[in-house]
Amino acid sequence: MQTYWDLSERERAALTYDDVKRFVDAELMLKGVLAAGALELVPVPDAPVPSVTLYRPRIQGRYAPVDVAFTTEEKARAFLDLDPAMIEKDWQLGDAEIATPVREASVEAVTFVMRATADAYKSQLQSIKAAKDENDRRRRAHEEQQKKVDQALQGLWDDWHACCAKGRAIAAINATREKYLRLADGDETTARRFILLVHTEDELAEAAAWGDAAPGPTHGTPSAVVVTNNSNEIPF
Repeated sequence: MQTYWDLSERERAALTYDDVKRFVDAELMLKGVLAAGALELVPVPDAPVPSVTLYRPRIQGRYAPVDVAFTTEEKARAFLDLDPAMIEKDWQLGDAEIATPVREASVEAVTFVMRATADAYKSQLQSIKAAKDENDRRRRAHEEQQKKVDQALQGLWDDWHACCAKGRAIAAINATREKYLRLADGDETTARRFILLVHTEDELAEAAAWGDAAPGPTHGTPSAVVVTNNSNEIPF
């Protein structure tokens, strides 16, 4: 089995995005991390429960709504016309109960399940809740596993981006060298004198060493490495 790290730096730079993805499963195996796989949720039972529309006062400036509702909007507004005061605890004053007159309020229509209905449909509601709770658990587990996958693959993707950047930089150096050679009518000495004005000796040596390497793959990688989970990707 060949892994991503078995390739030379130039070969890694020559890989396409899809080529690198073919090494994902092998990289996760080396790191001892399981692929997150596709998120599979349990079906939530379709059990329509009869509901009613009630009208609840909403007091401006208060985050939570009032825990009371009325069968008609008129009754809710009549309640507000009684000049009620909101009783709240102030933790800064030792949880003292403070009464604040209601100055601005509105009425909102909200759908509720009545207690008698909830008791009659108890088993259905419990089944719905159990399914939703299980799906929440699965989402959390999938997110946690995906984080482990992303961390395990971060080094691979970072290296590939670095190799690609290096390949582009070396290609630019080689393009400049070829241009200067043409301008100098093929005189290496003259071309080198001017190219050293824009690139260092080390950069030229690195470009020469890179150019001597065997060309890397542009499509595909060894068939022994197969990707089964395309979600293990880190975008550009």
